Amino acid sequence: MYGDLLTVLRVDGTSGHKLIPNAFLEQLNSAIPTQVTAQGMPNPSEIVRLRPDIVEDRDKPYFDTWMRWDRECNRRPSAENRHKTLLLLGPDALAFSELINASSRWSSTDTKRGWKDHSH
Repeated sequence: MYGDLLTVLRVDGTSGHKLIPNAFLEQLNSAIPTQVTAQGMPNPSEIVRLRPDIVEDRDKPYFDTWMRWDRECNRRPSAENRHKTLLLLGPDALAFSELINASSRWSSTDTKRGWKDHSH
């Protein structure tokens, strides 16, 4: 793993400083936040950019509204839509989506809407 770490960090040994994995990992761990703050929350477009596993409407990271499906027609939110809902809005929004059988609809511009604003 040491060689892999050197490759990832692009360390070629010319700096004159030896890479000590324990010290490096301790420094890395101490730099990772352990408390979430409103200021530290990434915005939806950052989350989409950093999460290649969000495949639905990558150009539309902002919540717009709920699009309800008729249960009689056996339609429901797609797996991709449920995944994006979970990652951008959280588990409560996903549960709500499933409860009302609705897909989250997304916008390319910040609508300033929260998922609870349209939960009636």
